Amino acid sequence: HVSKRRLWPQILVSLVLTCLATGLVLRLTWQERSWRELQSFDTRWLLVALGLMLAAWLADAWRLQAMGRGMGYRVPLLVALRTNLLGYFLSAITPFTIGGGPLQVYSLYRAGLPVGHAAAAVVGSGFIAHLSLALLGLLLVFGLGLTVSADPVVDGVVRWALLIYTAGLFALTVLLWQVHRARRVIGRIASSVLRLFGKPERAQARAAAVDAAVVELSHGLRQVVGRWGGWVLAGAAAYQLYFILLFSTVPALAKGLGSNPPYWHVVAVQVPIYLLGSIIPTPGASGGLELGMAAGLLDHVPEYEIGIIVAAWRLLTYHVTLLVGGAVLVWFVRGVGRVARSDAGPLKLTSDLAG
Repeated sequence: HVSKRRLWPQILVSLVLTCLATGLVLRLTWQERSWRELQSFDTRWLLVALGLMLAAWLADAWRLQAMGRGMGYRVPLLVALRTNLLGYFLSAITPFTIGGGPLQVYSLYRAGLPVGHAAAAVVGSGFIAHLSLALLGLLLVFGLGLTVSADPVVDGVVRWALLIYTAGLFALTVLLWQVHRARRVIGRIASSVLRLFGKPERAQARAAAVDAAVVELSHGLRQVVGRWGGWVLAGAAAYQLYFILLFSTVPALAKGLGSNPPYWHVVAVQVPIYLLGSIIPTPGASGGLELGMAAGLLDHVPEYEIGIIVAAWRLLTYHVTLLVGGAVLVWFVRGVGRVARSDAGPLKLTSDLAG
């Protein structure tokens, strides 16, 4: 059950923070020439950017379908799109962008997946998403030698941050895969940290909850990988395509203003910005993403265009997503999702996977 009273404050806070941050970027970068640039904006490139975002949604739906196939299920495309849009919406209004998981699990369950398999698909996708984004960043920054910033200090910090973040994800993946060996270590760390911020009794109870969550994550990861690791690789490839398409919206918007920024450099800039979004405590990382994007564009487009690009980018990737995802949520909560279930029926085990 999704409470409207609980959602509206989060939506409003997220919208206010986004508008304030975007307004601040416009205020700091706006110049007399900005008006002329805005008036001459080629709206065809706005449509191109919208098309890229919709294509990214489609690639993300393919990713979820691949995860389902890895466990022996055919997830209909509309179900995958619905599930992802519900996740986008709640992630956009919850701190650390983590609120969409439970509703995604329920969406897949309503479509016919067992709860355990649905949770495994969502949890496994979360790991693959962060690993895919981190690996994409490493490829762009180290493989292609791209610089994120003209400032060597900033560029060096980003490079080290990417390495540390990726190493940490790999270490966490190994620990979860070998959870029977790592539970004691994780439990001790969790218990020690929690005791610093609360009473020993509460810390022990919360440590037990962390232990249960770790076991569940490990189970989900193993279910997703299973013996069909090829589908996991397909899901990872779909994620790479999703990020590249989504990140391409910014160069497209810059083109609409007549700029021609270095494509791969602008794409590379967005990797640490999106990774940063997962640790920003505001709803949907609002405020931090706008300021991060503005800082990342400083070296690649004229300053008087930055505010316009950031505003258009958030209009597409945040406001449109919030609008569409919210509509899907209302439709789903009102029970129209039952129609999709009756149309698709339970997701059936495919003959090529049954053996």
